Amino acid sequence: MPTTTHQILILTLANIILVAFEGNGRCLPAGHKIRIPTGQFRFPDVIYLTPERDAAAGVPEYWIVDPATRHVVLLVLKAGVYQEVGIYPDGDTLASSLDARLVLKVTRLFDDATL
Repeated sequence: MPTTTHQILILTLANIILVAFEGNGRCLPAGHKIRIPTGQFRFPDVIYLTPERDAAAGVPEYWIVDPATRHVVLLVLKAGVYQEVGIYPDGDTLASSLDARLVLKVTRLFDDATL
């Protein structure tokens, strides 16, 4: 069962994504499965879909949000394998490798999740 902090993180991240892309696309919360190139399925917390990106081709970028250590790990799909681009601790700013409009101030994400 997701914790309240986990659910707040999901909503905060989805809001940041929607604002960054001015609502051009759909942001879906947890509960939607995606088939990855290996044929396995994953259940990400947040999925951002646009007509230009076909989910069947593989999720091009993956963020791991860790509330315990207050950092975000950015992974990018290259030649069918996820490669770590960086680890962004509280206080850093993460910029998507896919689109310059999506910029995350890590502190904002975690501060919004604090009750």
